[in-house]
Amino acid sequence: MIADMEFDLPPPGELAWSSLIIGVRIEGTEVKSFIAHSDLIVRGRLPARVKLQRIEGQERVDVPLIRIGPDLKERIPLGPDGFTPGVRAAGLDGTMLYEAGLEREGVLSKILSFARAANPPPGRYHLRIELLEPRPQLQGRPAELILGYNARAK
Repeated sequence: MIADMEFDLPPPGELAWSSLIIGVRIEGTEVKSFIAHSDLIVRGRLPARVKLQRIEGQERVDVPLIRIGPDLKERIPLGPDGFTPGVRAAGLDGTMLYEAGLEREGVLSKILSFARAANPPPGRYHLRIELLEPRPQLQGRPAELILGYNARAK
């Protein structure tokens, strides 16, 4: 398990789409090894179960999630069990990262998405992510859970 938490979701910022990315952010300082490491994580798969629920009073309502297909164009709905076979590179709204203090000079970072929620309304949510296999490619390297809106293309 890497996450079992509740959070408040604000509306997307001016420079973001309304698609919410659920993933991990990895960091590094040396370009070649960082690129090799991020490619290793994507190729090596990172199977997980992801469940997002909107909290409405005393009820929890499942939020439909999708993942990006192998061709990077296809959008595949996650089943009721929330299974996703791995991660894909994603772009978050940089303004939100900066305002949250998550951008640091001299540090490379990459967002790897497990799943996305299309147009979730602002409000209170419960997120649960369970990794289904050992994750040696994440050990000994900075990695953190990240939630954020997709960046608009320039």
